[in-house]
Amino acid sequence: MPITIRRARAADRDAIIAMHVEMSRKAYGHILSEYYFAEVLPVEKDKLWTERFASPVDPERLSIMVADADGMLAGFTSVVFEPSDKWGAYLHHLYVGSDFQRQGLARRLWLAVLDTFPVAFQDAPISLLALEGNMPARALYHRVGGKVEERILAQYPGSPDTPVLRYTWPNPDVLRQMIATQRCL
Repeated sequence: MPITIRRARAADRDAIIAMHVEMSRKAYGHILSEYYFAEVLPVEKDKLWTERFASPVDPERLSIMVADADGMLAGFTSVVFEPSDKWGAYLHHLYVGSDFQRQGLARRLWLAVLDTFPVAFQDAPISLLALEGNMPARALYHRVGGKVEERILAQYPGSPDTPVLRYTWPNPDVLRQMIATQRCL
């Protein structure tokens, strides 16, 4: 089945929320509490994506790309562009549905979102946050040259303080080059 990478539309909101909740549970189920997944996460993600799609997405502030498999969401990624953030562009999400993993879709999504960076962020750093216990994600970020800049403790309802790592890259071109060298993304 052909998969198209495109900018997200408001009509994608419900599918993004569902995938975000499902994949978060799979990635962090061994780290965060069941209470968080059952009671907090669905509400948080509904609020986040409702706000993001409440009005047309401003490409100077936010980029959301989806992988569309004949009308079905196969994955998504988003980047937040906040000029006052010392860490630069924030890679907020990269999720690929279970049925579509190991097919190069993460690479395609990341490369597509990097191509949407506004001029003001072409030379800016990039960062993302990863739960320290999410070893598959951390291995990926290391493979593509991410450097751990800080370790913070985050609080998730019903869970003990959770270590979170901030990974950084100097700019989109560096990350793009590192992604292009990877065979399995």
